Amino acid sequence: MPAHPTALAAAHRARTIATIARTRAAWPVMQNNETGRAAAQIAELLDTTAHSLETEEPQQLDGITITNALDLDASMALHTAEDLAAEHPTLGFPPRFAQYVTAPMFRDAIEVPASGLPSGSPFTAQEDDLFVRLTVMHGVLEGITAPESVAAILTVVFELHRRHSVVVASAAVGTARPGNRPTAPAVVEIPFPDTAMALRRAHDAHGKTLTYPLRRRELPCHISAAGRTHPAVRMVSYLGVTIGTCDDHQYAAATAAQELHATFV
Repeated sequence: MPAHPTALAAAHRARTIATIARTRAAWPVMQNNETGRAAAQIAELLDTTAHSLETEEPQQLDGITITNALDLDASMALHTAEDLAAEHPTLGFPPRFAQYVTAPMFRDAIEVPASGLPSGSPFTAQEDDLFVRLTVMHGVLEGITAPESVAAILTVVFELHRRHSVVVASAAVGTARPGNRPTAPAVVEIPFPDTAMALRRAHDAHGKTLTYPLRRRELPCHISAAGRTHPAVRMVSYLGVTIGTCDDHQYAAATAAQELHATFV
């Protein structure tokens, strides 16, 4: 019996993250140091995970195919890779990155990491912004299956995690790095566009990022707090890529819409 489609989807994710690890291992700053070597090891372990997922037959129990269980080789390789990443935080991998691999099999929602900042840190706004953007990307990741789209979103997600590691490191030394401060996009408010063509014309006239109030508030805000979803009161559009938002999260929605446009358009 061939590998189950969910195992193949997990294998594709493992190979995608292995490519991300190898790319970082090749960065000049990673050359000839422990973190660079760890990144290369993580890539090899993820290749082992993928190979096992691709070749192991799914388990059977009373004639039922078990699709939510990792075989021993894949499980050990994945957990070893995760431990290595935790030992080398400057690599910029999230502390529980295995969940990105196993999500197609376990069907668990991918969690945003816990805050890495002390209470009252001046970096809290930057961290909150990154967490909102991660949440948006996790939602997109749940709804797509095309391998090229999954790879594109995972690349964005792991870059956001890398930026978060930089913010945490900056906070630890008490030094703000200007290059990591998000720049507020220029958002222009327009009346509700009745058609896609009207929205396109508004972009031509007013710029790349627009916002407009909703006539009916049936959409949720793209970010929830403590498990509660806020109603969206407006849409943010970046060249036609739209995200619903409440007033408190308009900036994060504008940034997320821009990133989605860059990923898919």
